Amino acid sequence: MNQEDLNDLIGKYTDGRATPEEGERLGALLEEDADARRTFLELSNIAFALEQEALDRHQGMPSSPQPAARRKTLRYAAAVGLMLLAAAVPLGISLLQSDSSRQGAAHDVSRRPDPVATVLRLVGDGGRLLAGGAIGGTRYEITAGTAELVTTSGVKIVIEAPAAFTFESAQRLRMEKGRLAADVPPTGKGFTVITPSGKAIDLGTRFGIDVSPSGVTEIHVFEGEVIAEAAQGERRSVRNGEATALSVGQTASGGGKREFRSAAFIHDEEMPSLQSGSLAGQMARSQEAVARLRRDPALIALFDFEGPDIPAGQYQMVQGRWPGSKAPDFAQAGDHMTVDFGEGQTWPQLTFAAWVRLDNVRPHPQSLYHTNGWQDRAGYVHWIITPRGTMRFALRHSVLKPGSPEPSGEPDSSMPVLEEMGRWLHLAAVYDCEQGTVRFYINGIFDHESSLAVAPPAVLGLARIGNWSAEERSLSGRIDEFAVLGRAMSDDEISELHDSGTPYR
Repeated sequence: MNQEDLNDLIGKYTDGRATPEEGERLGALLEEDADARRTFLELSNIAFALEQEALDRHQGMPSSPQPAARRKTLRYAAAVGLMLLAAAVPLGISLLQSDSSRQGAAHDVSRRPDPVATVLRLVGDGGRLLAGGAIGGTRYEITAGTAELVTTSGVKIVIEAPAAFTFESAQRLRMEKGRLAADVPPTGKGFTVITPSGKAIDLGTRFGIDVSPSGVTEIHVFEGEVIAEAAQGERRSVRNGEATALSVGQTASGGGKREFRSAAFIHDEEMPSLQSGSLAGQMARSQEAVARLRRDPALIALFDFEGPDIPAGQYQMVQGRWPGSKAPDFAQAGDHMTVDFGEGQTWPQLTFAAWVRLDNVRPHPQSLYHTNGWQDRAGYVHWIITPRGTMRFALRHSVLKPGSPEPSGEPDSSMPVLEEMGRWLHLAAVYDCEQGTVRFYINGIFDHESSLAVAPPAVLGLARIGNWSAEERSLSGRIDEFAVLGRAMSDDEISELHDSGTPYR
């Protein structure tokens, strides 16, 4: 039996759709094939874990959506899988078919579309998608969340909202909108994603697809090779570390190259911690923390990008840290948003804090915040990610104390932040002109304190988030929950901002 047929048979069993004959066939296969036993253990334990998480989530509700008989069967499957991995013993799988939920499923299978994929994990509202459930060739839409799927051919796919898609088969996915990251094993070679402007044909690889609302398709190849085919039929090869775009009405070559941004996509490695954070109620904790910040009398500005007061500029709105939330995505060199924190006022203390998801390493500084007119006035603030990957918080005409360890001559963090590229990270900088210090925090942890010999009061005024000066200081990534306070927050307060706002567990 090939891998695709084995995955399909195990998927039917763990999803409660296997007939008694299929159960007997699976039992015989597992008894004689060690590799099949390992595959069964992995998939059955995943199914059991998903069912258990769903049960925990619905504890205390009037009725659980998970039938007791089904939970019992999956617990048994997980235990049997462990036994089989430890020693080759007969499965006796036909005994499990007496479970009433499986008998009912077997009777109903003729009325269901053939499954082509299984939902491994779901963060947020998946619409008609259910964690642990099989999906067939119908249209699905995700408006607030992220789903991790595995096809019967073994292709792992992570799809991020807002997205709409249809599986035409286990090897063909029609993507109307949204972002996906695909990890294609040898059994899935040839997996094809069809979009409004063309298609991506896998040659055994890992790649990402971003279909914008306008229908423009970006193809990013993380590893291996993909054939990009325009709607008009022209093809081009896209290899490891390359990206290209297909536009409606353009050829493959006419769409043009794009900057490679592998970290712009949610990969399967990130899904377990996102799912755990969701189940732990991190979104509610974050909302409470934002509400407390809004009540802080020292608050200068707070953008969570959820209400009507979103700064103007050039950028694309995508999903933020939470299912259904929003965050500006800065991808092109000119992408930015304009803010005005009031010209003329000076601040002896400042705290800048934001959740940032960096997509790419660039040879120039990436702008988080830049006050316009840097040359004009002492105290103007620049907050950036340096080409070395450190965080910098510089004020015009500030001077480090002699002998300071920063090689750049500017206040910088000691630890690079690019190691967290492709994950949400919390960055904070605290300035105190009276103490002559800039303190840096990465993911709630104090990193470094820069000491200043000259420390003017800070000045804000008209500024930009994201791109500041053409291609010289542009940002590649998303920003969420951008806060500025006119006081120095403590170590404990910064730590709490991170702990309450992280989407991970």
